[in-house]
Amino acid sequence: MKMRTALTPALMCLLPSSALLAQDPAGACREIFRMPEVGAYSELHFSAADSDDLDIRFAVVGAEAVEGANHYWMEIAAARVADGEQLITQLLVPGYPFDVRDVKGYVLKLPDQPATRMPQQMIERMGASTTAEMAWEKACAEAEDLGTADVSVAAGSFTARHFRTHDEAGVHGEVWLVRTVPFAMVLMDHPEGKMELIRYGMDATSLITEEPVEFKMPMAPPNEP
Repeated sequence: MKMRTALTPALMCLLPSSALLAQDPAGACREIFRMPEVGAYSELHFSAADSDDLDIRFAVVGAEAVEGANHYWMEIAAARVADGEQLITQLLVPGYPFDVRDVKGYVLKLPDQPATRMPQQMIERMGASTTAEMAWEKACAEAEDLGTADVSVAAGSFTARHFRTHDEAGVHGEVWLVRTVPFAMVLMDHPEGKMELIRYGMDATSLITEEPVEFKMPMAPPNEP
């Protein structure tokens, strides 16, 4: 399976349009989810029956101002366990959780390729294709809050907030979230796969060490007479 295909279901468990879940968008979600400090990271192991196992690191690796407002570089690095092949994505966002339409910078590094910075035009197209119904607040509002539960994973033992999720097809999953862990996710169990926290800390630096090159938008073909 191609790296990008294998990465998709795992990322959807932590990006705001999916399983970042709680019972009330103005209450429990805001209580649990917060923007990690620069240097914070969480590394999780993702496994599924129909895709490659991945080790995924979510980290905040920098900050910069956009139109006078603080924004943060969130880096997502996914390494295929079988061979170590790695894909790295960086998103410049105003906070966490965030809406895809709020992304102000996008850098992608494919295996054996230079890091590439995507143009703002492409980023805006990506945001425009996202509907309001995909916002993380909707997912928060529809999850079932099961209270607190003790859970043990590779990173240790935690007392977590436990939620049951569901989608329009009636598929159920469960997540365990801890406010003091960067990005909150400790354990996720879903029919599409399982993800658990391996380690976390405060000393992350970017895994992209070169200066990204600018992506060149393909020119539209001239109109034929």
